[in-house]
Amino acid sequence: MVYKTGVLEARKKLMKKQTSFWLIIIAVAILILSIYIIYKSPTDNEQIIFVGQGHEWKAKMVMTIKGNEASEFMEIKYIGSNPDDIGEVFFIYQMPGNSVSGRRHLDRVTKSITSHTSSQGGFIPNNSGDNINLRIEWNKKEEIFELQRK
Repeated sequence: MVYKTGVLEARKKLMKKQTSFWLIIIAVAILILSIYIIYKSPTDNEQIIFVGQGHEWKAKMVMTIKGNEASEFMEIKYIGSNPDDIGEVFFIYQMPGNSVSGRRHLDRVTKSITSHTSSQGGFIPNNSGDNINLRIEWNKKEEIFELQRK
């Protein structure tokens, strides 16, 4: 009987050690997962910049990605020699699965026009080959060029 009692007590101690071991492993795993979730939170923003230039215009787009939402800020700047002759400007930029167009008047001070859009689940570039095509029309003229990822 003494022998069986000693074996049972040894087993109980071993089971307590094993249980403690697994509880520590689970606690560490939960801690690591929590840290990952905190640092990889949806508040992290990724910015991608596209730039391009033609003969009379240049453009820069800053795309901010947060989760599956993307916002785009486009500045199109006139670099030609006759800014006073610019009236209304039509622009359209196209990317895989999405296009944005608009009409604006050239800002006389900055010699530029701007556009800001946002979308959910739209174009989110995933490689450096994803470029943006921009077409600008003004005073019966047209310029087309590509914005490449910087």
